[in-house]
Amino acid sequence: LKIDVQPQFLLVILSVTLLGVWWCCKRNEALPPVVEVQGFQIPVEQLIHSKDPRTAYLLLFAAGLVGCHHFYLDRLLHGCLAAISGNFLGVGWLLDLFCIPYYTSSFNRRAAPGAPRDRSCGRILCYLPLVACAAVCTLFAVVLGVPSVVHSTGLMDLEERMAGTGGNPYVILGIDREADAEEIQKAYDVQLREVESSQDCRAEKNGKACRRKKKDLQKAFDFAMKKQGKSTTGSTGSAGSTGTS
Repeated sequence: LKIDVQPQFLLVILSVTLLGVWWCCKRNEALPPVVEVQGFQIPVEQLIHSKDPRTAYLLLFAAGLVGCHHFYLDRLLHGCLAAISGNFLGVGWLLDLFCIPYYTSSFNRRAAPGAPRDRSCGRILCYLPLVACAAVCTLFAVVLGVPSVVHSTGLMDLEERMAGTGGNPYVILGIDREADAEEIQKAYDVQLREVESSQDCRAEKNGKACRRKKKDLQKAFDFAMKKQGKSTTGSTGSAGSTGTS
């Protein structure tokens, strides 16, 4: 199986995007080392940062049906109930549209008056391109790479599955994958004669074993010709008229 998209190219694109997003986000995450709270200089890492309602709304629209915004706002029980119930079958999601300002202000009452916001909204917006890029690269890797790996390792013969035969269609025909239409036709004719002269077909021409061999051979021929872009509708090859029912 041939793949036009090179995995190395996708890896380079993902790596460059990761470095770019990391650099941009690090620039935007700088906080003052200390803040003044009630006349005292307090290191910022010792303070509870206030929550940003914009972040809560982003999480609501992105994953509100599993309660991500509740976990962000430290509403753990509410978040767990939303996660197992689809945010109460969507009703809770609609109510949260109006309740997020209340949820946010309730949490922020625990924070010191001078505590800065957690800047999570900026980080989420920063990482969105990275997440999108990673999702696209993962999709391409799964769709394009996994079938090729499975086929090349021999865990599953995808050509056999696609052709619906009892073995690899190219092995049944005795040809290479690069064979042209004329070679496929000749191989089909040769294999058909061999099948018809086999013991199964000589003993009982329309027996189950004979019909199965002919059916497999016909499917292998159709598959190989289809890969060459040739239609085999209504055709069984030049020698196929001699009993490929």
